[in-house]
Amino acid sequence: MKSREIIVPRLDPAGLVGVATGARLVGVVGFSRPLPAERVAAVEAALATSLDEALARGPSWLVSGATATGVPGLAHAVATRRGVPSVGFTARAALAWPLAPLDWLVIVGEAFGDESAAFVQVCDALVVVGGGPQSAREVAAARARGTPILAWQGLGGVADDLEAGPGVDVRALRG
Repeated sequence: MKSREIIVPRLDPAGLVGVATGARLVGVVGFSRPLPAERVAAVEAALATSLDEALARGPSWLVSGATATGVPGLAHAVATRRGVPSVGFTARAALAWPLAPLDWLVIVGEAFGDESAAFVQVCDALVVVGGGPQSAREVAAARARGTPILAWQGLGGVADDLEAGPGVDVRALRG
């Protein structure tokens, strides 16, 4: 499926909000590098559970990075298999890499990380699997906004550093 592109001025996600009116926007962050083969099934199962729980609450869209590798790539693939609209939120730099299957592509800024503030602004919930420094900044921004967070632990990174508490649900990857 060819994605539709929205170029959003820095820190202004209004274009996406207008497109997805009435849907819950479930953000997914985590490692963008390829995952160990023996962990892929567990991550896919966790992402599927996260999307199914969001769908049980009503219409939902997936929002993540746009590249085809790592957690964002798996999240978009899971969303596609479930018929969930998929939005890739990224900086123009990502266009040099293979992109995930997307319904919409939102470009904010030039360098990786330029999109983070706008991405967090549109998320109604945030799912975290692994994650490095950019994911840590996005999680901190989501917490500051009061966005509910679901951390799947067992892959390392920022998700494994989160503790359960108000607004943060922590679960273990299985498999």
